[in-house]
Amino acid sequence: MKKDNLSIIGIVVGIVMLLYGMLGPGTSLMAFVDIKSFVIVIVGSFAALLVSFSMNEIKSVGSYMNVVLRDTNRDKIAFITQIINLSKKARKEGMLSLEAEIENMDDAFLKQGIKLIVDGVEEDAIVNILESEMENYEERMKRGVKFFKQWGAYAPAFGMIGTLIGLIQLLGNMEDINKLVSGMATALITTLYGAIAANLIMLPLADKISLNSGKVMDFIMLEYKAIRCIRSGYTPKMIQEILSTYLEESEKVKLEESIKANK
Repeated sequence: MKKDNLSIIGIVVGIVMLLYGMLGPGTSLMAFVDIKSFVIVIVGSFAALLVSFSMNEIKSVGSYMNVVLRDTNRDKIAFITQIINLSKKARKEGMLSLEAEIENMDDAFLKQGIKLIVDGVEEDAIVNILESEMENYEERMKRGVKFFKQWGAYAPAFGMIGTLIGLIQLLGNMEDINKLVSGMATALITTLYGAIAANLIMLPLADKISLNSGKVMDFIMLEYKAIRCIRSGYTPKMIQEILSTYLEESEKVKLEESIKANK
């Protein structure tokens, strides 16, 4: 599966632009660095996630990031051409002939569907199994979106908590100029860190998971329809007509050309 590095590039560009904005006349980058503020925002907001989510959901962060970093664009034309060829083989040699094709399939959902067909599972059972797989995937992705959106909500909140801490320190040390300045820095920088963490990283990641999982589900629906078509014994031409409804007009033309080239 190809990688999609656009999210990483976006975060890096965003950070660079922020650093550029911070390098104003008479301002040092170190003025924007405060370890206590970072700990309050990042560690504090993550601690809130530990309260909100189960350990299994916390451990799933890696799988959510895999969705973000994966190129979810799939070649529908190549897939439909493959399905038409499989249907031709099934009609000519029988459903059991598809067993030899299973090992060459990279897609787990398609492989599972074809294996169920080869095993002679009833269509109603195949539908129930595949629909359960789709529902489970959707639920997992919804939890991923919720996870990062919740983190994006907690980060600015802890930024405000850090601001209140800084203001309390500031008011308690009005006579000590050094502590006064330190309190002001913590008060302002935690709010900045919370806003950056939420709006540059966490909320955009939630949107990317939602976008990419939506693309995956669109393709899975195409696979689901294809599996049912093969199980029902539809003709290659009928399968082409049904599956081409998932294509743009320009893609339909390319599909016709691909099928002609494979004859």
